[in-house]
Amino acid sequence: MNSLSRLVVVVLMVVVGGAPASAQYGTEYDPRDFESPSGRYRMHVEPTDRYGFEPCVVSVFVDGKRMWERTVEPSIWIGGVTDEGRAFGVGYVLEHTDERRPAILGEVSRMRILSFDDAGQTTLIAEKECRRPRGVFTCGGNNPGYPFAQRLSVQPGADRVVISAYYGYNAEHPQVWWLYRLSDGADMGMSEPITSFSTANHVNHNERQTDAIPNTPLILAQWSKSARQGDGRKHTTVIGVCTTDGVIHWQREFEAPDDGGDQWRDDRLESRPGIVFRPGGFTVTTPDGRETTTYLCAPDRSAGGWGVVALDARTVEPVLQTGVSFEPGPATILGAITLDSFVEEKPAIWAITDLDIDRDGVIGFIRRDENNEPHLTRATMEGEILSDRALGELLGKHPQHIASMPGGRWLITGDGFSNGEFVPFVLIFDQRDGSLAAPLGWAGGALREPVALPDGGFLGLVGEDMFRADHLASFDRFGRERWRVECFTPEDVVIDRSGRLCVLEKISHRLRYFSTDGKELRVVDLDRAIGEELQYPTMLVPTIDGGVICFDYPSDEPFIRIDKDGAYAGRFRPAHPDGWSCVFYTPVRPTSDGSFWTSDHLSLIRMDSDGVWDRVLGDAPWAAPLRVIDDIALGPGDTPHVINARTHAVHVFDALGHERRLLAPAPSRFTTGYCSGSVTVAGDGAVCVSEDEYPNRRSQWFDGSGSRLAASAEELELQTGQWRYIPGTNERWQVAGRSLRRFDADGEVAVTIERTADGDWFGYISGFAVAADGSVVVRSSQRSRERDQTVLSVYRRDGSPVGVVDHDFDGGFIGSMAYAPPVVVFSNGDRLRFVHETGERAPIEQRLPAGITDDMMNAYTNVLIPERDGEVWIWTANSPTITRVAMPE
Repeated sequence: MNSLSRLVVVVLMVVVGGAPASAQYGTEYDPRDFESPSGRYRMHVEPTDRYGFEPCVVSVFVDGKRMWERTVEPSIWIGGVTDEGRAFGVGYVLEHTDERRPAILGEVSRMRILSFDDAGQTTLIAEKECRRPRGVFTCGGNNPGYPFAQRLSVQPGADRVVISAYYGYNAEHPQVWWLYRLSDGADMGMSEPITSFSTANHVNHNERQTDAIPNTPLILAQWSKSARQGDGRKHTTVIGVCTTDGVIHWQREFEAPDDGGDQWRDDRLESRPGIVFRPGGFTVTTPDGRETTTYLCAPDRSAGGWGVVALDARTVEPVLQTGVSFEPGPATILGAITLDSFVEEKPAIWAITDLDIDRDGVIGFIRRDENNEPHLTRATMEGEILSDRALGELLGKHPQHIASMPGGRWLITGDGFSNGEFVPFVLIFDQRDGSLAAPLGWAGGALREPVALPDGGFLGLVGEDMFRADHLASFDRFGRERWRVECFTPEDVVIDRSGRLCVLEKISHRLRYFSTDGKELRVVDLDRAIGEELQYPTMLVPTIDGGVICFDYPSDEPFIRIDKDGAYAGRFRPAHPDGWSCVFYTPVRPTSDGSFWTSDHLSLIRMDSDGVWDRVLGDAPWAAPLRVIDDIALGPGDTPHVINARTHAVHVFDALGHERRLLAPAPSRFTTGYCSGSVTVAGDGAVCVSEDEYPNRRSQWFDGSGSRLAASAEELELQTGQWRYIPGTNERWQVAGRSLRRFDADGEVAVTIERTADGDWFGYISGFAVAADGSVVVRSSQRSRERDQTVLSVYRRDGSPVGVVDHDFDGGFIGSMAYAPPVVVFSNGDRLRFVHETGERAPIEQRLPAGITDDMMNAYTNVLIPERDGEVWIWTANSPTITRVAMPE
């Protein structure tokens, strides 16, 4: 077999998943495998706990058969094995245990380098002390930084093992290598830190991987860099060959497109359209043993392709591409189900992002229409719409704040995403002529929480962007800065009845008062004034008596009164007399009579000075029609159970879309406004609707007849995480921290799953879908030093792993997913992807016809799998139509 033929075989092995997984090395101690250069020997390390505090089990296999197995302490984080069966590993011994951190981040630890012979006998060949006094990382007290071993590779021809490491947590990330002889484990010395790989500008990421090239004293290295370049950022991946003393033999750089994101968390690089590099090396040798070439291997996503490209390690040029190509085909639409009680028209009082009240008592507010275009709408306090101006100039931007100014003008501030970064804007809308323009003297920058001044000027919080402010600044009527004062994490600013400026600092929990010329008058420590520590203060409201109200999220009584002298004057929770309360999506604005106006995003709400609601403009939250869908679950016979996003009521339809009953929660059960929720249906017809927003994670149960059920101990337990009934049963799957559990019909834990289907510990579980037979697919966010991605793992009802499914949409995210063995389907905008549960088959993508996805909801398409064989149902939040799509063959 010639070298190219063998290359084809090796590449095809990678395509079909036959190659062993690469070692994962991160903050959590996951299983890992290490192969010898020929692939005959494999070293497997199996953890016994999540963070590597406990010993691990090390096994070495030859030609797939286990040679030996040992329990080893400390846990092996990186390792390697030679073609003679000799294995090496690096572990860490922690002296001062902190259970919140992995072992490698202990205050004082020792790094041990171990050697294992072909019978599994262990020898300690080196130990290096690592200290971190007072937050400064050192090794042995001399070298800069903390030695963080990355990779271990062997060089059979040179009789040496290479351990690469870097001194992390500094700007340059210098690289070092420790060298040991394979024959006797003798220490051959440590290279000096190599800094020539670093860029001249600030480097915020630089990770390296090394592989020994057989029969040569050279090391194949791959690393990534990110450096600031002017106003932007340059991303590159470097592939190079270096001598063992750190001298670069050659290197080749590939530049990534600058899209404003962090491209390097999983070492991905698009060097040219469609080629995504996640380099992994393998070696091809001719039958006579004379020609040895090392190749890099990377997935190829070009033109919708699904395959592998191989590159010669010395020239870094493609030598082979293999795999299959596919273009998304059209989805076969089988028909639609129209929900007959859905209200399509949108009122003017809807999707509100901010409001203010002018001197004439007119409410001005920013809202978005069904096409996501921002509007400035003016209304009387009785609900009459006076004017409505579409702000087409801001289409695609995010107007966040509005302030009424003298002379019929309105100040609007916000930002928009452009050229890879958020660009803030400040504009003035003149209602007399409809003009919208920046102030003549405005020099640019971000302005938050604007407040109009009597002389026509304005003030607000300024900073680098709309997310961070660090100064209070005042401007004249032309937008020219008059003065600024530095503040520590300012969150809001208002003017009280006496004309003082009051700034809320959210981290220090302080109120700072200033005069209108920027001189500090006094400071109030809120924790001391109230007598307890606040949780997260976020908003100020001036009151008619000269004091202020501070909003403390997420307290049970979040509105805290502070009088004009800075003393505590009581607290309350705004609510309707019937018990309804709301999530405040906009600031609370005072009126001249002491009442307040606010919004729950979907209507305007007035409350009196004690927080009692007495008027609603727009849909009343306790009687709102079905306009926005929060979630849909299918009951017996494919009956849609739909959550009204406004009221959390469950509208139950038959299979043809006709509403049959309404399950209304108790008035005091939920907060109103657009809060994320979920609904699930039990086998006996019981229904549970849950509100997922912290801290208001509450639930309402209904029995099979539709009657409300009182709270129970089980309800309190189920409020702690996402959960779903297995269709047709009273068993459920439920997230519990970073694990997934199946409960039987009696509420007892039957199965606990803590690892992904490929053996890693679960990261953050962001969702799951349950099949009719109880199988489940779990979406988890995995972060490690070599991987930062979303993983979809599939399990049977008994918890046994099935596989990891492919989910790599080009340039998109997973919107929603559903599961009907053996197919997992998930959505991404106007496309659906169908994948096999084992991940062994190429995925099938289908494109949905125009008009099905909803632009207002960012084309977020949800998927369901009904009892009807061969169908998938899709729906969007702002549409009354459930579209039926044929499942591909």
